[in-house]
Amino acid sequence: MDSERPSKLMTIKDVAERLGVGIPSVRSYRAVAQKNRMNGIQEPADMPKADLYISSIPVWYSMNIELWITNRPGRGRKVDTSEKISS
Repeated sequence: MDSERPSKLMTIKDVAERLGVGIPSVRSYRAVAQKNRMNGIQEPADMPKADLYISSIPVWYSMNIELWITNRPGRGRKVDTSEKISS
């Protein structure tokens, strides 16, 4: 039955706290993603569209934010440094 219950709703502030960044950073992630969508582009790092608006405030289901965090490249990403760039 738990799988049928909706996940918690998250505001921009909640997303910022989850990521350990400031609210302006999350607003920037959202603005970049919105611009990309308007231009028909989908980047792996793009923040998902808001699931709902409550009194014009965008909110996301926590499961969608967690999925985005899991799949997005960015801070903390492991990079293979074993390959040398030849000069």
